[in-house]
Amino acid sequence: MTEQAIGDVLLHLRWTVPDDRVPGFEAWYDQEHLGDMVDVPGILGGRRFARIGNAYSSPSEFNFLTLYQLAGDGPLSSDEYNRLSTDPSPWTLEVAMGLDLSRTVFEQIRPVEREPKHPVGPAIFHVLMRADAAVEDDFTRWYDEEHLPAMLAVPGVLGARRFHAVADDAGFGVHPAQADFPYLAVYELESLDVVGTAEFRAAGKRTPLRERLGDSIAAHVQTYRQVFPESGAYEGR
Repeated sequence: MTEQAIGDVLLHLRWTVPDDRVPGFEAWYDQEHLGDMVDVPGILGGRRFARIGNAYSSPSEFNFLTLYQLAGDGPLSSDEYNRLSTDPSPWTLEVAMGLDLSRTVFEQIRPVEREPKHPVGPAIFHVLMRADAAVEDDFTRWYDEEHLPAMLAVPGVLGARRFHAVADDAGFGVHPAQADFPYLAVYELESLDVVGTAEFRAAGKRTPLRERLGDSIAAHVQTYRQVFPESGAYEGR
């Protein structure tokens, strides 16, 4: 099974890239930018994804996603990291300027005990969620005691991690598309076909506790295909 090194913190970037700019964006990211990011001490690795439309897809303008594994939030205040934005390369200026970007820093909340490695597949099921303050405790109980175990029992779901947003870059602010969804769950899939199985659909059926939560919780759901690297995580040049 392919694994990646993981940390307590996840840097989560969603990009909106017009069709005519996609080739340049992908070349820049895969040949320069991802490597520059992973060279920052404390950034353990990165993976880049493309959005896949299916029956679970919430409306979204973001067509690309990058996830970076961080050993704490220290790397994001380092000189090496800050230079990537204060002294961008000519290629960065040519390709990335003007693209819509949602940047969020998440902290892992489940599993509570973090292993140094986590299984990864060629696709992920990506769920952003919010819960009204009045139902926060019941939401957590439903997710951790009912929903997460049901999803992990689905054949082809390799693993899952759950996160809570802790920060947005002051330079970017809180993107309107992110503001209402402070929770994130990332499910690693052995293939894109997993989301079409009867077992996957059954895991998402509402339990009595979920029914009681009603519209007090909401989700923004996507499926992503990993596009770089070809497998696993990019963990250094």
